[in-house]
Amino acid sequence: MKILGEKNDLDNRNISSFCTIDLIVDTVAKAAVPSKATVGQAIDAVKEHIIRSLCSRAELHYESTDVIEDEPKDRLAVHQLPRAAYVSLPSQWAIVFTDYLFESDTANDAQQSFAEFLNLKISESDIDVNSERHLDGNDLLNMLNEDDRPSRVERSSSSTSSLSSVMLPPIRKAGRVASLNYYFLIAALIALLSFVVYLLMITLSS
Repeated sequence: MKILGEKNDLDNRNISSFCTIDLIVDTVAKAAVPSKATVGQAIDAVKEHIIRSLCSRAELHYESTDVIEDEPKDRLAVHQLPRAAYVSLPSQWAIVFTDYLFESDTANDAQQSFAEFLNLKISESDIDVNSERHLDGNDLLNMLNEDDRPSRVERSSSSTSSLSSVMLPPIRKAGRVASLNYYFLIAALIALLSFVVYLLMITLSS
C-alpha cells in the first residue's frame, strides 16, 4: 500500500467517484407499557421500538434491492425503506402486530403475511396501511433544489424492491463525470442506520 505523504500527490489523484447520503425519517412509533409505567419508561419503550423498526426495515431493504452493474450511474438514487402495516389481535385490540410493505405491496400482501406467520384470520379492512406512505414523484421533486430538478422521475417496477430513482444530469468534478457505486451506496446507508441505532442505544443506557 502506498502512503501519499506529499500534498502534490493528493492533488494529482483523479477523483473517480463519491457519494452523498441524506437520511430522512418520518415514521410512526407505537409501544406498550404497564399501567404504572413512568413517562421515562414510555419514552424508552418508544425509542426501543424505533431501533427495532429501523433495523428490520434496513435489513429487508438490503435483501430486496437488486444491484445492476451495467446500469447507468449518473443519477441520484432515493432508497425508500418499507412502510409499516398494523393489525390488532382480534381477541385483544391492545396487542398490535406489524408487517412491512414495499412500494407495490397492498393490504392483501400484509393479510397473507399475518395469516402465514401468525395464523391470524383477519380482513383487509382491519389492517392499517395508511399510517405511513412511500414518497411519490412530486415528493421526490420537492426534495431537490430548483436548479437540480430532473426532467423525469423513474419508478421501480419490481415488486420486491423499494428503490425509487430520479434521473439527474451527470455530477461533474474537475471536468470528469463521477460514477455512483451502488454497492457503496447501500453499504453506507446500512452504516448510517447502524450509527443512528448506536446513538439511540447510548441514550437508552443513560
